[in-house]
Amino acid sequence: MKQVVLSAVASVFLLGGCQTKAIHQMSYSELRTVSDQLDARCAAQGAPPGTRNYKACFKQEASREVYTRHANRQRIRAIGNGLAAAGAASQASQPVQTNCTRTTWGAVNCMSY
Repeated sequence: MKQVVLSAVASVFLLGGCQTKAIHQMSYSELRTVSDQLDARCAAQGAPPGTRNYKACFKQEASREVYTRHANRQRIRAIGNGLAAAGAASQASQPVQTNCTRTTWGAVNCMSY
């Protein structure tokens, strides 16, 4: 069980480095940075700026960026839900320990923990 939890936590940290912020939540400077990255991708694919191929490339790369960010958010949410469910199941399966003592007058005091 510990290995499952540790690998899930490691996955959260690895995915935490992925781009997850939704485009519509970005500031102007963040949008400029993403735009520059998309521009660089299209240039690397050989699409000269201002051409029909560049516009098609930019549109495709922007769609891919939106989808990737959405998918990353869903993965992180699913991992979080899985960790929460595993934690709840782990706590539910823990045995409850009860310590009972008898007083000198015959009463029984029990404490569960």
